[in-house]
Amino acid sequence: MVVPAVMMLLAFAADAQAPPKARVETVITVEREAEPVAETAAAVTVMRREELAKKPAETLSEALAQVPGITMMFDGAASGTPMITSRGFFGGGEVEYVKLLVDGAPVGDRESGLADWSRFRLGGIERIEIVHGPASAAWGDAALGGVIQLFTRRDTADKPGDLHLTAGAFGSRGAELGYTADLSHNFHLGIRGDVTETDGFRDHAARDDRGLALTLDRLFDTSRWQLTLSIARKDRREPGPLTRAQVEADRTQSDPLFRNDREETTRDRFSAAYDSFGSSPLHVIAHAARRTSSNLRTLLLAPGFGNTALRELSTNDAGVSADVTREILKGSIHAGVDLDHASLDGDYFSAGKRTASENGTRRDAGLFVSGSWNVCSHCRFTAGVRRDSIRDDFGASSDSSATSPRAAFTVAAGEASFFIQLSRAFKAPTLDQRFDPRPFPDFRGGTFTISNPDLKPQRARNLEAGASGAHRGAKWSLVAYRMNVSDEIDFDPSTFSYRNIGSSIHRGVEASISLGTFARITPAFTYAWTSVVDEANRDQQLKNIPEHVAQALISAQLPHAVSLDVVYRYMHGRFLDDAGVFAEPDVSRVDLRISRAIGAARISADVINATDARYNELGYVLADFKGQPTPLEYPAPGRSLRLGVTWTF
Repeated sequence: MVVPAVMMLLAFAADAQAPPKARVETVITVEREAEPVAETAAAVTVMRREELAKKPAETLSEALAQVPGITMMFDGAASGTPMITSRGFFGGGEVEYVKLLVDGAPVGDRESGLADWSRFRLGGIERIEIVHGPASAAWGDAALGGVIQLFTRRDTADKPGDLHLTAGAFGSRGAELGYTADLSHNFHLGIRGDVTETDGFRDHAARDDRGLALTLDRLFDTSRWQLTLSIARKDRREPGPLTRAQVEADRTQSDPLFRNDREETTRDRFSAAYDSFGSSPLHVIAHAARRTSSNLRTLLLAPGFGNTALRELSTNDAGVSADVTREILKGSIHAGVDLDHASLDGDYFSAGKRTASENGTRRDAGLFVSGSWNVCSHCRFTAGVRRDSIRDDFGASSDSSATSPRAAFTVAAGEASFFIQLSRAFKAPTLDQRFDPRPFPDFRGGTFTISNPDLKPQRARNLEAGASGAHRGAKWSLVAYRMNVSDEIDFDPSTFSYRNIGSSIHRGVEASISLGTFARITPAFTYAWTSVVDEANRDQQLKNIPEHVAQALISAQLPHAVSLDVVYRYMHGRFLDDAGVFAEPDVSRVDLRISRAIGAARISADVINATDARYNELGYVLADFKGQPTPLEYPAPGRSLRLGVTWTF
C-alpha cells in the first residue's frame, strides 16, 4: 500500500514549474502545508525571532512557558528537566503528549517520546509554531496535546554572525556562536555551536549541555535542498523530591537516595529535505538519529525507600516523509506518507550485575489525505483522514492501529475569522510502557515489571471552536474546546503495572490579546482555563495541572534606548493527588528583562522570579509502609539574576 502512495505523490509533482509566491503570515504545521493564519481551522501560536529576543528567556522551555494553554514545569535548566503540559495532558517525565519537530523531523526519544525542551537555545531558532490540541489527522501518534515545530535560523543577513554569552545565579554560564555564509549563488552554509552549564539551585542538580549543528541549503529555480547534521551531549544530575518538612527546612538540599543519580546522553541527528515548487509542490524529508545513554536512576517505592538501577541504552531511528498538494477546482488536495523504523538495545544493571536486557524494533507507517475547498467567498471547508499502523517486536509482538479523521470550517468576517473543528486522535503506548524490563523487588524475594505488552492506544474525540482578529493595532484570539479521552494509560496500583484504566474529560478556554503600543508601552494578556477530570469523579482536577493560568506581558521602550519586558504569571488550582486532598498554594511569579543596544552588541539582564515567590514545581503522593500518604515535592528556585551579551558581526 505504501509504494502506490509514493508513486501517487511523485505523479502529482510532475508538473512543478515555478517557485511559489511569497505569502505573509503563513503557518505550515497545522495542515503540513503553508496557509494563511486567518484561514487556519485550529488554535495556533506563532513566535518569531524578533519576539523571542525580547523575552526573559534563553531556551525553548522558558519561551513556551509564556504560551496560553501550556505549562512548563522546571522551565529553567537550574531547577530540573523541563516537563510540558498542554490542554491537561501531562506525562510526568515518563511519556510525552506533545510532538516536537525540528524543521519537519521528529526529535522525541524512541522509548518514551520525551523531548529535551531546554536543549534548544533561542538564538538558533527563526520561528516556533505551536498547534494547540489534537493533531493526529496530520501528524499521527503523540499529538494528543498538540504539535510544536521549530524552524532553525538559516538566513544570511548583513551581519550573518552572532555570539551570545550568559552568566548568572547557581553557577549558570553559557556561550553560543552562529554563522551563516554564501558559498556561491543560492548555496548557503550555516554553523552553530553552544555550551551551557549550571550547578543547579539544589545540591546534586548540575547540568552540562553541548551542541553543534551544520546546515547546507541550495536553492534552484524550481526546487530547494536542505541538509542538517547535529550533535548534542547532555550530562545531568537528579536531586530527587523532598517531603514538605524537608522543603521548609532547606529547599536546596537533595534526597540522599538520589545522590548518585546521573544521566549522560549523546544524540546525533541527520536530515535531508527536498522541496519542489509549482502548482503541485512536493516536500520530502529523510531523517536519521542515533542516541546512546547511560542513566543511573532511582525510583521511589515508598518514602525513604527506593530502587536504583543503571540503564545502558542505544537507539537508532530512520524515517522518511513525503507529501504533495494539488489544486483542484476551488480547493486543493494534500496527500502524504510517513514511514519510520526504530531499534532499541539496552541493559539494566544493579550492584554491577546485569539484571535485564531489551532488544527490539518499532515500525510506524502512516498515510494521510486532506482537502480544502472555498465553499463561498469568505468560508472554507477542510476535511482529512489519516491511517496509522504501528508494529512492535520485542520477542513478543504488539500491534496498534488508528484512524484519525478531522473536519473543520472557517469563516472570515471583516477583520475577524472564526473556526470550528471536529477530530479524533490517538496516542500509542510507548515502548517503555509495553516492554521496559526494569525489575522491581516484590518484597518476597522476587521481582516484577510494570510494563504491559497488551496495552491499547489512548483515543480521543475533540470538539473546538475559536475566533481571532486584529483591529487598530490590537490582536486577539479566543478558543474553547472539549475532549473525551478513553482507554487512558496509567499505573494501576492494584496490579503494579500499566493498564488502560479510566476515561477523562478535558475542557478549556484559551484567550490572548495584545493591545498595541501606547506611549511606548505594549501590553498583552493571556488566560487559560484547563479543566481535566476523571469521568468517575468530575468534580476534581487531576494532579499537577493548574486549572487557571493568567499572564500579563508588558513591553516598554524606556529613555536612552533601554527596553523593558515583564512577564507576570499567576497559577491557581493545583493538586498533588487526583483525590484533591493535597492542594498546592497559588503561584504569582514575575520575570523581567532589561536590555540596551550598544553598537553591534546588545546587553541584557534577566531577573527570574523577581518577587522571590516560594512554590513547588510539581509533586506526588506516596504511601509509606503503614499506608499513610506522604506528599513529595520538587521546589522551584527563588529569585535569580542572569546577564547576557549578544554581539553581531
